Formats: sequence, C-alpha cells, structure tokens
Amino acid sequence: MQWGAASDVGRRRRNNEDAWGAFPEAGAWCVADGMGGAEGGETASRAVVSELGAALRRWGALVPPLSLPDRAELFARAADAASAWIFDWAARNGAPGAGTTLAAVLLDPARPGRPLALHAGDSRLYRLRGRRLSRITEDHSVAGLAGVRDESELPPGFRNLVTRAVGVRPRVELEKTPFRLAPSDRLLLCSDGLYRMVSDGGIAEVLHAAATPEEAAAALVARANDAGGEDNVTALVLFAPERFGRPASVRPRLGAAGLDALAAAAGTDEDETEDTRPTAQTEPAAAGATERKGP
Repeated sequence: MQWGAASDVGRRRRNNEDAWGAFPEAGAWCVADGMGGAEGGETASRAVVSELGAALRRWGALVPPLSLPDRAELFARAADAASAWIFDWAARNGAPGAGTTLAAVLLDPARPGRPLALHAGDSRLYRLRGRRLSRITEDHSVAGLAGVRDESELPPGFRNLVTRAVGVRPRVELEKTPFRLAPSDRLLLCSDGLYRMVSDGGIAEVLHAAATPEEAAAALVARANDAGGEDNVTALVLFAPERFGRPASVRPRLGAAGLDALAAAAGTDEDETEDTRPTAQTEPAAAGATERKGP
C-alpha cells in the first residue's frame, strides 16, 4: 500500500489537536482528533497514536505474522491502555473531557482484500472505487444516533457531540468493521475538519485525480482550508496496488491466553505513553459520556 498524509491547524484554531500514525510494517494506519481543550486534546490524540505505535512495533514484524483477529485484539488492548492513561492524566491535570476520536485500518496479510476498520468517535474511513466514494465507518455522535447526515438540522446544543471516544473512560469500545478492498481502490482516513468543509463529491474528485497519496492528502487539506478551515484538518490516504501479492501464511489464532503469553514474552512498556509529543513516525496535526468537540 502506498500512503501519504497531511495535516494543518486550519484557519480558525491556534493549536492542532489532531495526530496521525503510519505503521506500514504492521499494516496499520490511524488518525486521531483530540478534544477537551488545547492541551487536553493535543495530549490525548498524541497519546493514543504513541501507544498504538509502541504496540504495533512490538508485534508488527513477527514472522509469520499474526492473524487479523489477533492483530485486532492487540490493537484494541493498546487503545484501552491509551484510554486508561488519558483518563488518569486528565484527572491529575484538571483536564475534564480530555479524549480523542480514533479511526484506523488494519490489513489482513492472509486476505489482502479483507481489511478491518476500527474506530471510536466521528473520525472517518472512506473508500474510493473508480469514482464512487463510500463511507466505511458510521459516526459515534448525537447526529449519528439521530440518523442525521447534516448536523445543521440539529439544535445548536446537540452539534459536534461524540458518544464514544478514547480517554473519557478507562476503557474504550472500538467498533470493528470488516470491508472489501479491491486492487486500485483508494482509502481516506480523516478528521471531521475535512469532511465538514469538503463535500463527498469534492473528496471523490480529489482522490480520483491525484497521482500519489501524498498529492491527494495535501490537496484535501488545502480544499478544507480554502473552504474556511474552521477546524484542524488531517487526511491520510492509501492507494491499493493494481494487483495484490500472494497471501501470507499467518500464525494459528492465539486467542486471549496466547496473546497474554506473547505480551509477557515481549515485555511490557508501562511508561511507553508519556506526556510527550509523538514519535518520529507520527505527525501532529492541529483533539463516554457524550463529549463536545470544539466550541
């Protein structure tokens, strides 16, 4: 998979509370959109990407690779670890409401055409096939619960409210969505700062016209800013190859006990997620109860 990412603070914000992570050796990519004030949002989004990156680096290079169910379970455990850390950090630092959305893609080495989306909140995954754009994830938001596509139809007090996020509780439930990927498909992970500024038609146009993922990501961010840039904006784009390689042989499914043993053998990095900025492979962009994102 070729990939490229771009992120910007936007035209109205002072801080960038988005973060993204690319871990191609593990077949994983993610976008996070922090919330809970500038410091809380930045800390939360970077913490989850950092924690996921640490976990993905531990098991992403295993040969033979882990099965997709085991990879998804380890991913969810890392998200839980990040959620617990953010929840504790917010309590210690007087930052109520700190948390972050998360949208991610995990590839299946045994079935290249059957990846998995994992998400919490209203960051999204889209797929472009030909000129047809499809949204893979459904928002965890008040608008989503109400079945409303345009939040302007809601009373102002019910807009920009997510119903699930990393860090607002010690654990987070990630929704897992299997989907089909065909050769030459294009995928987009993005924060709401993109799709609130650029229509589905505009997103499809840019994804279809771009020669490279980097070009697509930069053009999408530019369009969001040209449309007003009301929020931080992040786009991570993946291009599927024209032909998939041979499926890999994967390890037999380990299950919970086997994954516990694997984690013990690898060692635990309890201090992996510190109050620091992302590692070199993550890039900051401009962020249980219902939480508000932005003013």
